[in-house]
Amino acid sequence: AKNQKVKELLLRKILTLNAEFSIIEELRETQGIKALIQILALDFDAFLFVQPRTVISKVSGQHFLDKNLRLILDGKGNCDIDSLDVEINSAYVDPEDDKTSGEQNARKEKTEVFLKSRNIKINKHLPCIESENETTVRTAREIAERTAVLTVINMVAFDGMTGEEAIEYLQENDLWDKATPDEKLFLADPTDDKKIEETWKCEAIWVLMWALKKVDNLGFPDELCNLNNIPYKEYPIGEGNDPNNFVSQVSESRSKSEILDANDLYYRLDWACVDARINNQTIDDINPSVVYHRHYALNWLIYYMEQEWDDVSCDT
Repeated sequence: AKNQKVKELLLRKILTLNAEFSIIEELRETQGIKALIQILALDFDAFLFVQPRTVISKVSGQHFLDKNLRLILDGKGNCDIDSLDVEINSAYVDPEDDKTSGEQNARKEKTEVFLKSRNIKINKHLPCIESENETTVRTAREIAERTAVLTVINMVAFDGMTGEEAIEYLQENDLWDKATPDEKLFLADPTDDKKIEETWKCEAIWVLMWALKKVDNLGFPDELCNLNNIPYKEYPIGEGNDPNNFVSQVSESRSKSEILDANDLYYRLDWACVDARINNQTIDDINPSVVYHRHYALNWLIYYMEQEWDDVSCDT
């Protein structure tokens, strides 16, 4: 951005959003749309994300406009305004937030101190994650069942068994219903490309085994995890191991606080990786793929956006 002040104000304004909606302009069919958009923008104190070649477009690429339909920022960093109003309606502030903001801010600050010690870029505007009061963690049994299924998928990915053998194994051990639709499709046709993709689920297994207290420390994501470091008898499958015993013997998982601490760290690490990729940079001591897949598993653990395994998103 050529105007850093306006850029910072836009980032702050994003944090005040109460609602989002889209307007679609249909050529020759939407009369008076520019006037309507102007009225809505002023009434809602809005800013707009605009596509090129619309009735309100200011430039040839995607860009942001303020409530007066003036250019806030385009893809080349151009800006036609000197300031941007940032306000929040107190009606949208939940009084209960005051009871949890201290915990959330402390968690964020703790993560940022750690990232700073590793010389990793920090986004001060990245918001806090959910508080403990707002978070539900998967049960120990759910985590154990998901881990057991993933270890079977992992065996297929590394050619330890065929897709057919895995399906039969999951059915025999009453785990087939715990496999997701995407996992069932993979096992039905485990191509080499799909296998490569599935090998990354090692990192998810590592995170879930950590959540079940089978792994002491997640470690820093500068290299891939090593599942061989998990005691063989603690693993869900393998010669002499019974996945049903593994599931039934699990009685507890890590505390909500521990899981949220890890989630906050990988949320901010993931942002740093995305930022580096967007700017054609690299972070020497972080493996972005490791970060992403651990963040994925951690988001599943806390029911992020109420998403199930196949649909987990890692928003940054």
